[in-house]
Amino acid sequence: MGQLCCRFFLILQFPNHSIPPMRSVSALRLLFIFVMTVFLAACASMGRPEGGPRDMTPPVFVRSNPRPGQLNVSGNKIIVEFDENVALDDAMNKVVVSPAQRTTPVVSANGRRVTVELRDTLKPDVTYTIDFADAIKDLNESNVLDGFALDFATGDSIDSLRISGMLFEARTLEPAQGMVVGVYSNLSDTAIKTLPLERITKTNQLGQFTLRGLKAGTYRIYALNDVNRDYHWDRSEDVAFYDVTVSPSSEPAQFADTLINVAGEDSIVMRDGTRFLPDDVLLTWFNEGYSSQYLRNYGRSNKHIIDFEFSAKADTLPIIKLLNSRRAGEDISQWAVLEANQTLDTLRYWITDTALMAMDTLMVEARYLMTDTLEQLSMTVDTLRLVDKGARNRKRQMEKEAQQREKERAKERKELEKQGVDLDSLDAADTIPPRPEPIKFKVTSAANQDVHRPLLFASETPVATFDSSL
Repeated sequence: MGQLCCRFFLILQFPNHSIPPMRSVSALRLLFIFVMTVFLAACASMGRPEGGPRDMTPPVFVRSNPRPGQLNVSGNKIIVEFDENVALDDAMNKVVVSPAQRTTPVVSANGRRVTVELRDTLKPDVTYTIDFADAIKDLNESNVLDGFALDFATGDSIDSLRISGMLFEARTLEPAQGMVVGVYSNLSDTAIKTLPLERITKTNQLGQFTLRGLKAGTYRIYALNDVNRDYHWDRSEDVAFYDVTVSPSSEPAQFADTLINVAGEDSIVMRDGTRFLPDDVLLTWFNEGYSSQYLRNYGRSNKHIIDFEFSAKADTLPIIKLLNSRRAGEDISQWAVLEANQTLDTLRYWITDTALMAMDTLMVEARYLMTDTLEQLSMTVDTLRLVDKGARNRKRQMEKEAQQREKERAKERKELEKQGVDLDSLDAADTIPPRPEPIKFKVTSAANQDVHRPLLFASETPVATFDSSL
């Protein structure tokens, strides 16, 4: 908008009965024109209107259906309204419904309204908590509403006790974000492996958590990185536990609030409230590095090699015996050379018997340790069929090459016959077996070899002996 300016009058006053010279009048006119031009330009300048101070306040809860703490709720749709337009940030991972739902709820935002649709049937006489964590923010400035939760019950009473604390990584003491924290009223040590957590929440970006909607009683507290969303611990997942049982309680307390008046002056006031205990639970998560043991993959990539790949490191080798051919019953160590890594989870056997190399299929019996349903290692026996995947292609290639050689040989014989060469002696020479293919080596030392350091070589296949006397 342009700014309004006042009219400007320039009054030139001269002494009585005196008339300035013409040169002076021209100079005054030029001065008057210059001043008016500058003033009018300043009056006509455009400016952007100020929008007031930046919005630093997160959305404010207005109402919800059902209401906070409402009893005898039967509907599966929850609607929450705020005082401004809102948006959701990673609602699928941040919004948690307790008790845990088998089917993930649908959470959406539209204008000032957030809707949560529960797909599981509501259980009777149960307190439900929808914990939004830090998923809700205003649409324009992205001010986060942290720690907002809504409780309601399907029965005639509502459970209101809480447990609060923080979760850290045991190794670095860094806050753990997004991990599931829950409780069991079943105090058995095996509950976390077999039963879903009874009440759950998730940690925020500072590692803080609050479990809501608890009944009076005794609980064990756990935290886990629930990768497969089954709400109990699998041994490969990160886990934390509180080493003592907890009985939540509440007591009257006073809390300090800061009030700011219209003039911007602040003051501290005390208000009555309820303190929920315990509110200082400290958990540290760790991972025991467990992996279930099983045979992940096996095969015969070419006629020389048999590969076995296990899911976890081992301290023993499998027992492998041949089931077909003239060497049936023999251990693999008698007809193959082992190449293994340090953890014995990747094994490669190089076949040394040329007769076995020529076979397209080898049948073997493999005995190895595997994790059973009780997560214990037990011996298992498998019959494995090892097929040379490249046999057919090599056979076709060899037949093609043989046909090409026969054509070339027939052509050469005709030429030699014209020249009077004895073909019988030539056929006798062809019966000499060809020389074996030499082993290929390559230098693995650095490009600039130090004369005082050994020269390193690597071969494509294992070397049984090396004659250094030559």
